[in-house]
Amino acid sequence: MLAPRKKLYKKQLKEDKIITTINKVTVFFQNEWQKLLSGAVVVLLIIFVFTWVQKSSLEREANATSELYVYEDRYMNEIYDDQLIAGLNTIIERYKDTDAGNRAAFLLANTFFHLGNYEQAEMQFNTFLNEHDGDDFMKCSALNGIAATFEQREMYNQSAEKYNEAANRYPNTFLVPESLLGAARSYEKLGQLEEARTRCERILSDFPDTPQAEEAEVIKARL
Repeated sequence: MLAPRKKLYKKQLKEDKIITTINKVTVFFQNEWQKLLSGAVVVLLIIFVFTWVQKSSLEREANATSELYVYEDRYMNEIYDDQLIAGLNTIIERYKDTDAGNRAAFLLANTFFHLGNYEQAEMQFNTFLNEHDGDDFMKCSALNGIAATFEQREMYNQSAEKYNEAANRYPNTFLVPESLLGAARSYEKLGQLEEARTRCERILSDFPDTPQAEEAEVIKARL
């Protein structure tokens, strides 16, 4: 005859479940502790690398900015010489991936423009747009710079196209009146007087208080 089963109470059942869970957790850690430890090491390594890269990036930017200051001062004083060109090129090569490197590339293009080397300026402005980064002002200014190199070389179809591109691509910059005025000058040279008049009228209606508005009045009056 079978012995009668003892009645299990809720407290006993709960204790058995706790013991079972503890045993499972213990077995899990015994089997997986190496993997868990490796995972923790990886996480710590990632944190270390990220912190190191961030610190190195900040130091690199600071060094680049410090070196660029000398040449920015030279540029602002309109000393467009070989020393300026060489210095800017050095900063671009050393710190291409920094904000200072981007500014150096932009200043180099402008330097060639001021020297009257329009082909080289065009090339450098395109290099800046294709290989460097900058805010909308710098990008719009670079497009205007390319347009101006064409205008100086009397390539008015190309200059009109680039001035229009600058105005349309970066409509929220304060350089838009300059872009429109450049397009108006180019169209006037091409004999496309209606296109020139349209650009002048937009300047007068949308940007009446700018210096470009005065010149737009002059151009419109002779169309």
